[in-house]
Amino acid sequence: MNRDIEILKKCRGLRREIGILQRQIELDRISLYGAAIAYSDLPKAQGNPHSRDGRYAALCDKEDARLAKVNEYKECINEAERILSNVADSTERAVYRLCYIEGVPIWKISTQLYISERTIYRLKEKAESEERLR
Repeated sequence: MNRDIEILKKCRGLRREIGILQRQIELDRISLYGAAIAYSDLPKAQGNPHSRDGRYAALCDKEDARLAKVNEYKECINEAERILSNVADSTERAVYRLCYIEGVPIWKISTQLYISERTIYRLKEKAESEERLR
């Protein structure tokens, strides 16, 4: 099995997941709008978790975890783009991107790129039989 294809498949849906995480971060920030810490700029470890300090600290922890996931997903997408940039033919590159990363059905790829389904199946077989995408 081609190792590059496994990396491409791993990236399927990550752009959508990044958008969801970024919207969650924004919603959390909006929920605390106006709830800035009045007494100090540092969140306190003790206290009521429903107080502004506790909510701010919890928000910071959530945001850090979500941003770490976003960065991890972006690294995966960058790796997939590097792999695809090594493919010489632009049609092959588009087929691999649509098929493996975007998860678009074969019939839809053939309609979008104006090539036959048989050609797409041949490209997929060729890619899966080789060790690396070229």
